[in-house]
Amino acid sequence: MRVSTDENLRLIKDIHAPGQSPTQAVLRNCSDDIEWWVAGPPEILPWAGTWHGRDGLERWRGIINDIMEYEQLEASEFIAQGDSIAVLLHARAHHKASGRPLESDIVRIYNMRNGKVVRARSYIDTAAYVAAVLGTPK
Repeated sequence: MRVSTDENLRLIKDIHAPGQSPTQAVLRNCSDDIEWWVAGPPEILPWAGTWHGRDGLERWRGIINDIMEYEQLEASEFIAQGDSIAVLLHARAHHKASGRPLESDIVRIYNMRNGKVVRARSYIDTAAYVAAVLGTPK
């Protein structure tokens, strides 16, 4: 079942609708073999790296939610081409243990197949996240 670029874009916009948890929305709209990747050093940012399948995405979500508290995760731009959708996001959060705040722009690239998310790659401001986790200046 081939899905149009417009349909893929509509789904990703729905995933990033205000007031929605994007990860929960992805879980409702992903393939069983989804690959979820986040930039960063996993020895400092335990949610960084590659996560496979719905269970992997659930584990990722649990880890990041245990460590970070997000006040804002807002999409500002969507760029679509075929089965690939890039989303420009702005995040404002703090590290739960230290209380240290951070702001980061994020580029998340979704790859779609038959109307489902099969891969997502998140490029974050790793320096901002590392500084928040370690409590050091950026």
